[in-house]
Amino acid sequence: MLSVFPPEKDDLARLIKQLRESDCIGVLGCAYLLKILPSDFPKPVIYLDGGIEPQDGGIAHSVMCDNYGAAVEMMNRIIRAGKKQIVTLGIEKSLNRKLRMQGFRDAMRNNGINDVEKREFIMHHGSRHDVRIALRKIISL
Repeated sequence: MLSVFPPEKDDLARLIKQLRESDCIGVLGCAYLLKILPSDFPKPVIYLDGGIEPQDGGIAHSVMCDNYGAAVEMMNRIIRAGKKQIVTLGIEKSLNRKLRMQGFRDAMRNNGINDVEKREFIMHHGSRHDVRIALRKIISL
C-alpha cells in the first residue's frame, strides 16, 4: 500500500486497522506518521526523513540522507550551473533541517559568496502563510 499524503482523519482508523491486519511485514512512513501510528503498533515502522530527535521518549528509526552533505552537493551544482541569484528558504527547528541549512551556507561561502546571511530566509512553521511572507521578502530584495 502506498500513501503519499497524510490520510484524512476519518480514514485514519481504517488505515491503521488495514495495516495491522495485512500481511505486510512492516511500514515505511514519512515524517507525518510520527504522531499518528500508535506506540503499540505490532509491526516494525521505519520513518523516512523523520528526523533523528527522540520521539515520545524513544528514538525513531529513520532512513535519511546526509542532510549536510546533500545540501553542499545541491548548492555546488546550482553554483556550477551558473546561477547567481540564490536564496535559501528553510525551517531550522530540527537537527536535520539545521544541518541542511548549514550545508547550503558553507557551500555558498566555499564558492566565494560572501553575503550568505542576506540570502537566507527562515520560517517558523513552513505554512503556506509563512512561505507567502518569505517570498514577498525575497522578491522585494
